[in-house]
Amino acid sequence: MSDKILTATAPGKLILLGEYAVLHGAPALVMAVDRFARVTLFSPEEATFRVSAPTLGISRIPFEITPSGGVNYHSRLSREDRERLRFFTTALETVAEKANEAGVAVPPAHIVLDTEEFFHGQTKLGLGSSAALTVALIGALLNHAGVTPPSDREEEFVLRLAREIHRRAQGQLGSGIDIAAGVYGGVLRYRLSSAGELPEVRRLSFPEGLNVRAVWSGQAASTTEMVAQVEQFRRREPSAFASLMEAMTAVAQRGCEVFAQNQVGEFLKWVEEYRQLLDRLGQASGAPIVSAVHRRLTQQVRSRGATYKPSGAGGGDFGLIFADSPERMQ
Repeated sequence: MSDKILTATAPGKLILLGEYAVLHGAPALVMAVDRFARVTLFSPEEATFRVSAPTLGISRIPFEITPSGGVNYHSRLSREDRERLRFFTTALETVAEKANEAGVAVPPAHIVLDTEEFFHGQTKLGLGSSAALTVALIGALLNHAGVTPPSDREEEFVLRLAREIHRRAQGQLGSGIDIAAGVYGGVLRYRLSSAGELPEVRRLSFPEGLNVRAVWSGQAASTTEMVAQVEQFRRREPSAFASLMEAMTAVAQRGCEVFAQNQVGEFLKWVEEYRQLLDRLGQASGAPIVSAVHRRLTQQVRSRGATYKPSGAGGGDFGLIFADSPERMQ
């Protein structure tokens, strides 16, 4: 077996507050979770690049990085494999550009991508695997190429690069909150800035006395489809949409403030208020944000004196139980 050169990791995320509204200027709270994407580089065979991604069914596909920084696969890829490797290809090309600017090249390696912790069997868990893998890949490739980000701005450097990779790979960026969680870790207050500027990212301490538990809904959801339905609502009824976003932004703002001030009781009230607004957004747009399973979990959690809301786009994936004592989490 080839010798291992290095391994880089980045965590997934769960959004605590501010989903959907964060796309329109609201602050949001996000928490990194202990599910990690891993990128491991092994010494190459015959001085050639290879990529493997066992979770995606990709094994030892050879490729080269051209002098212009493009990725050229030696074997003909199926449309499915090309799509599975879209983020990898874009990340490698983008990092190769940075290496070229620094006057160096990315040396050959066997690159192994591991996102197993973001799946349960064949079900994707909705924890931001693409963002986490992108951040881990940037760390591994920059290290391997000998490119050192500015020491006083390393996180900003990686955040900017990861956002650029997502923009190129997706054609649009989204909020990028999952990228920030992968770069900074911990608990963050996140808010988009003006076009072209980096988002505002502030580390927060977790409030003493606040208990949070993630609950799997039992089904996966497509963030892309949910967001598309909400966007159709925005185009169809701009004034109703704007009014709802204004209300959601105000609640997210207050929730972020009391979270930072360690006011657990007040935070729980704003979480419940935000869940109700998510429900209204779902009903207005036709997107099942607070789906039947989330609605059932809400009732069960309320009966114990705790608070519940979907995390992220909703519909499925994870929900979060919030309480001011461990006993209410049972």
